[in-house]
Amino acid sequence: MTEQLKKRTAVALAWSAMQSWGVKLFALAVFFVLARFLSPAELGLAQTVILILAFVAILAEQGFQDAIVQRKDLSHDDLNLPFAVSMLTAVVASAVLFFFSHQIAELLKVPGAASLIAISAVIPPLTAASIFEIAMRRRSMDFKTPAKAALFAGLISCSVALVMAVAGFGAASLIGQAIATAVITFLVLYRKPLWTPGQRFVTSSFRSILRYSTNAFGSRLLDFFSGKIIDLIILSKFGLAGLGVYAVGSKLYLTMLQLLASTLIDVALSALSKLTGDVERMRRSYLRFLFLSSFAVTPLFAMVAAFAPEICLILFGPQWDGAQQVTRWLCFLGAVQVVQFFNSSAIGAIGKAGQIFIMNVLKFAFGIAALLLLPVSTITDVAACYVVAQLCVTPVSFYLGARATLTPLRNVMLASIPGFACSGIAYLVVVWSRDLMFISGSDDFLRMVLLSIVFVVTYLLAGAVVAGEKLMQEVKSILVLLTHTSGQTHA
Repeated sequence: MTEQLKKRTAVALAWSAMQSWGVKLFALAVFFVLARFLSPAELGLAQTVILILAFVAILAEQGFQDAIVQRKDLSHDDLNLPFAVSMLTAVVASAVLFFFSHQIAELLKVPGAASLIAISAVIPPLTAASIFEIAMRRRSMDFKTPAKAALFAGLISCSVALVMAVAGFGAASLIGQAIATAVITFLVLYRKPLWTPGQRFVTSSFRSILRYSTNAFGSRLLDFFSGKIIDLIILSKFGLAGLGVYAVGSKLYLTMLQLLASTLIDVALSALSKLTGDVERMRRSYLRFLFLSSFAVTPLFAMVAAFAPEICLILFGPQWDGAQQVTRWLCFLGAVQVVQFFNSSAIGAIGKAGQIFIMNVLKFAFGIAALLLLPVSTITDVAACYVVAQLCVTPVSFYLGARATLTPLRNVMLASIPGFACSGIAYLVVVWSRDLMFISGSDDFLRMVLLSIVFVVTYLLAGAVVAGEKLMQEVKSILVLLTHTSGQTHA
């Protein structure tokens, strides 16, 4: 990276982190409270509606966001036609949700969701419009404005959900949160927009944008189904209460993935896209991303997996028994995903969205085959099958990432495997330590504290042995970079 790009990336990373950490940590704290007020069936009902909204958001976005960020030459009018297509799709989807809410609820065998589906129809157009402004901000490495929008939206929407839950609105409290998020995000982003739609449509550039966005859209659809097929199977096999338990068990995993992965990946795609003309610098940046994420982010997932029984009991309460096993299995997956996602950033940076599509086809195929063909009798079985199926795509992901950056596979393995190994060692030591007399006999909170000390000490010792010198070099480099850019971050 050039010094200027390093500084812009650091500033962008700081604002992206603020957006992710500030908002989502508050949302997670609110969710802990909501879990005490909502029953598994109520939470499952809300999760079903949120699942529908997530699908509609992908339909409306159509992959245009990544295409806008990745494209080098882009005029103001080039976005008018993509915006019109996206908004038309969103409006039609909203009409379908509103007028056919009962039919959709009956199709999913969740009749109680009809009114919530109809109310949520206001969300898709607001989300679709916001996506274009966010894309333009990401393109210009301005993560500050989206961070502010997410911060305001998160604080207000979480407060709305909390008040509604305490007042006894049940599942509607989470839908109220989703509506408030969409409205506030739209208002903040378009208070001073970087881009506003015009009336001139440019078909030549639209065809070029469409070539990239079609692959990105297909990838997002497949990624959605490969990730959410587990929700649908749990809903069909175990009902709303089962889906509610899975939603609670997956909450920590999903929040951590959004907190840690999205912060890095959004910036990585923007930064790597600007290095596509310099293969050597792109390769070094890619390997650095892999190394740092495997050592700094992977252990956080491994730690949560190790403490899942204590964490779920303390945070959610005894009524959510079974959620701890879901948390453990999904955190195994997250420990690998946070490193693996940088392969998608590298592939997307060079415009090879088709390869991302191939990976998502494989994830979907492995996932649906495992979940439909293997015998499962519990929610834990479903989670385990899903995780193993998703990890089957990991070798393909690293191969394509290495190829995109012209990096030898040996270098990729040397950058990522040491971090995985240290996390694995620390996890196994914690599992063994849990049965020790002075730990097993303590209360849940004290046991978690003791096991945390065991994990951290083991991980640091393993890291010092495996890659101590390189870790110190990277830490010093980051500290110097943050010192130089602190003035810009607060500007």
